[in-house]
Amino acid sequence: MTDTIEKWLETKHPESVLRKAFELVEDKRNWKNPIRKRVKTEDFAKAGITGDWQEVVREAIGFYAGSHTLITYNQQNCTYLVEAEGYYKSVGA
Repeated sequence: MTDTIEKWLETKHPESVLRKAFELVEDKRNWKNPIRKRVKTEDFAKAGITGDWQEVVREAIGFYAGSHTLITYNQQNCTYLVEAEGYYKSVGA
């Protein structure tokens, strides 16, 4: 099965919500760099992202950087580590 570009560009969330989520996890020096960011659930609530924030983050990273996302919970400090290859690696640059 092959996906068309139109299918790939379909999103469940509005682009404005995806942008907010991506801005919370992106590398501030260069958004195309790999992503490795510690976050808390309340970070997303403060940004107005309600519901399943992990789903929104995965979709946002896929939409902007074209890469898959790994989210790992750290029980010691109650944070989540969000990791993704980033745009450069996704496009083979």
